[in-house]
Amino acid sequence: MREDKCIINNYIKFKKMKTKIWSLTTRISHWLLALGFTIAYFTGENEWQMNYHYAFGALAGGILFFRIIYGFIGSKYSRFRDFPMSISQQIEFLKNYFSKNTYVGHNPLASIVMISMMFVGVFTAFTGYLWATETSQFLGFTLTEKMVEESHEIGAKLFLILVFAHLAGILADTIFHRKTGTLASIFTGYKNVETEPENSNMLQKIFSIFWLGIPMFLAYLAFGLPVREGENEREQKDDDEWESLLYPDKNSERRPINITLKMAKNSTVDAASSASSNRNIEPTIAVSGDNYSQPNYQDNQYYATQNQFEDDEHEKNEHKREHHHNNEYHKKRHHDEDNDD
Repeated sequence: MREDKCIINNYIKFKKMKTKIWSLTTRISHWLLALGFTIAYFTGENEWQMNYHYAFGALAGGILFFRIIYGFIGSKYSRFRDFPMSISQQIEFLKNYFSKNTYVGHNPLASIVMISMMFVGVFTAFTGYLWATETSQFLGFTLTEKMVEESHEIGAKLFLILVFAHLAGILADTIFHRKTGTLASIFTGYKNVETEPENSNMLQKIFSIFWLGIPMFLAYLAFGLPVREGENEREQKDDDEWESLLYPDKNSERRPINITLKMAKNSTVDAASSASSNRNIEPTIAVSGDNYSQPNYQDNQYYATQNQFEDDEHEKNEHKREHHHNNEYHKKRHHDEDNDD
């Protein structure tokens, strides 16, 4: 009986220690942000996936924008004033990290990471919007395409680094402060601490509707944005590099055809030797100055011109043979008539 009573008392004490820290809206927005950034990051390279990149990038940016507003009007542990970010708090936290953890909401390092993620994420989403819509003017400043594109890529990479820092913090807290239940609180909203609970008022609950609804509507609008031509810049650059290596001269595809035709026109061989000569000429390299290139065998115009030339040569040779045969016939006939006389 005593053992059962102790178990019941410990269970009641454990239940009392559980305190709600994160509201439902905070948890939903957290997972929508994780989903939005992940999909946006991995769909930004291929043109056929670019609409999804736009949509989920807008979703992540919208959630972070409203999260910044919620940092001023939100519940207790979500407000910026609850974020311990001073230098003294950072030093004290690092010194006593392995011995105790007295922070209920965000700890000092997590506070810096979270603030950075909010502003870097909004910046990345905004530069992505400028690039997708080809906007060149903002607040009186002229923005070049290269400037906007590089800013967007830098923002995405910085955000990815912050995500890994956030995951590393959660892993470390799970290992060294397992009893606090930080990892579980991301799903349940409760931590194993005894403190003042989070209590959202009516204004915060109404704001939560806009916090979740507007980013989803922005994602719907962004999905319908027209995809810019040549979205896959890396593949385009690779194709250009290969083309420059294969064809150093822009006119290299046309030069072998002209040279081959000129050589064929100057030839005086008969039809059989002409066809054989043309077959031997085709795989050769045409040289012009310091540049050289191979003929384009898939050029239908090249083959059509070659075939037409061969047909003309064959017809001309046939005409010569027929004329020669007629001359020989008439000579022989005159010779026979002279013998008869």
